Amino acid sequence: MRAIVWALAFLVVGYVVGAGLAIGLVHLLSTNMHDRDLEALYTGFFFAGPVLSLLAAVLGLVLGLRRRAT
Repeated sequence: MRAIVWALAFLVVGYVVGAGLAIGLVHLLSTNMHDRDLEALYTGFFFAGPVLSLLAAVLGLVLGLRRRAT
């Protein structure tokens, strides 16, 4: 049960961090002048957020299982 809680906590934090980083990077690096805000929003919430949240959830699951074994 502890591993699932860790995975869910990492999932939520990973999503927020991924979305925030993607939005910041798009605003910083994009040359798109027409709809930069919309590009940042979609990149953060529909690509980087979910990808980083899944990676973080796997990491949280591994850490939760490892903590349980010790």
